[in-house]
Amino acid sequence: MKATSKEQDNSKEDNNAAYKQAGGHDGHIVFDGNKMTKKTKLSEVGNYERIVQDDPKFQKWIPHFYGAAKNKNGGYDDVCHMTTENLLYGREYASYMDIKLGTSSCTLGASEEKQQYRLEADQQRCTAEHGYTIVACQLKNPETGEEIEVKDSEGSVVNTGKIHPPTPNDSKEWLKRLFTQKKKEDDDVIVMDTKAVTYVLSKLKSILDYFQNDNKYTIRGMSLFVVVDSHKEDYLVKLID
Repeated sequence: MKATSKEQDNSKEDNNAAYKQAGGHDGHIVFDGNKMTKKTKLSEVGNYERIVQDDPKFQKWIPHFYGAAKNKNGGYDDVCHMTTENLLYGREYASYMDIKLGTSSCTLGASEEKQQYRLEADQQRCTAEHGYTIVACQLKNPETGEEIEVKDSEGSVVNTGKIHPPTPNDSKEWLKRLFTQKKKEDDDVIVMDTKAVTYVLSKLKSILDYFQNDNKYTIRGMSLFVVVDSHKEDYLVKLID
C-alpha cells in the first residue's frame, strides 16, 4: 500500500520506498517528507514520551518523536495521531524488513476470541517458540529501485507485506534475500553485502547489551526495523511500534 503526504498525492511513484508501509497499519499512516503520522493508541504516545524524557540510551534506538496531536482541551484522546521520523526518507531504493519481537502477539484488553486467534497464529509462526516473526520484507534492486518479486515453490508471487515464515529455516531464507541485493559491477552475480551484515550485527549487539544491562521497562510489543541500501552502503536498525 502507498500513502502520501497530507493529501492523497497519486503523482508519487509506486516504487518510492519512503512512502511505503511495512507490516500492519493499513490506511493508518500518512507520510510527509521525512515525517510520518499514524493513528495510534494513547499508550504508545505515552511510551514515546517517557523514553524521550527519561531514557537517552533507549531513545537512540527509536525513530525521532515529533509529538502527538492534542485535543481542544490540551490533552490527548484515547486514540490520537502521533508523528515520528520516516525511516525510509532518502532511502527510496532500499530494501527493508519488519520483524515483530516477542513470544506473544496478544494485546492487553483484547477480546477472548481475538486472544485465541492470536495464540493459534503465534503457534504457527516463529513467535511462540522463538520470540520473533518476520512480518514484512520489501526487496528492491538498489541501483534502480525496482521491486523484486519473490515466488513460492508453486510459482505464485508472495505478498511481502504479510510473510510470517513458519520456521527458522524459512526465516533464514528471507534474511538471505535482504542481504544479497548487491550486484558486482562486472556481471549479474548477486553477492552477500557483508558490510550490511556487519553493521546490523553490531547494532543488534548494542541493543542486546542495553536490554541486558540498562532496560527498565516491561515491553509488551515491539518490532525491529532493518533497512539495507547496498548501492549507497546506507544501513539502518531501529526499534518501532
